[in-house]
Amino acid sequence: MDKRLVFGNYHYNRSSLQGFLSCMHAGGIRKTELCPYASWLDITDRENVRCFRRLLDEAGIEAAILVPEQGGVVPFNPAMELPDVENWSLDYGVKMIRNMDTLGCRKLMVGAGRQSLDCPEAEGWNRSLHSLRIFAGVAAEERVELLLCSDGRRTFSNIVATTDEQMRMIRQIGLSNVKAYVDLSACAAAGEDFRDAVSTLQQENLLGHVCISDGPDGWLLPGDGSIGVAGIRNAWSALASAGYTGDVTCRLQHWRYDFEPDKYTVNLKEFCESILPDII
Repeated sequence: MDKRLVFGNYHYNRSSLQGFLSCMHAGGIRKTELCPYASWLDITDRENVRCFRRLLDEAGIEAAILVPEQGGVVPFNPAMELPDVENWSLDYGVKMIRNMDTLGCRKLMVGAGRQSLDCPEAEGWNRSLHSLRIFAGVAAEERVELLLCSDGRRTFSNIVATTDEQMRMIRQIGLSNVKAYVDLSACAAAGEDFRDAVSTLQQENLLGHVCISDGPDGWLLPGDGSIGVAGIRNAWSALASAGYTGDVTCRLQHWRYDFEPDKYTVNLKEFCESILPDII
């Protein structure tokens, strides 16, 4: 297994933590992009995080990226307007970042959203910017890197849809520990060329992480989306051309994978092992 590969746990949202860890360990997968489901982990409780870290260590798995639910939901929503709820979100985010060292994780994915569909985008942008500046400052103290993701669809839960908007938000935040999370599926949804996005962000020293999945209607197993196997091969080739040598997430997130997550994890792993020797 290529040491750069990171596998998400999104399609394990109906499964137990032990089931997820067992499949990862058996498959020789050593890094995960972790969404901390409430039934698995309270990311704001340090003792709970310490116990969770022990389970990861026992399974030989590293939490490479932490991905809290965010954008259009609470408790972590950078765009919340009401003071009490905004303070709740800020408090949650700060506690989460302070606990990342205990988790052994140095990268946190964040998004810029708006409170609701009838909230003007400009207001959502400004409120997200305010919160993300606070989170970035705390993260810098904790030696954590924020990864700003894009959605490609400009939904209420993420109004950063393009590479240009990622760069604009990152520059407005104004701290060097904020980078871009580039997502092949999101680029396809936005009508952007993934190769151009990777190249531009790499040249600007703003490329923090990459996700390669089929899409754009979700994060799909190669061949299940319109990007297709050829598009995924091209995406890996684009990383090599741009000189990107960091980790790459292989993500599955669609209801069709939730009921047999182990099966689809193995399928994804086998696909990656089959194509990477020819590309990297």
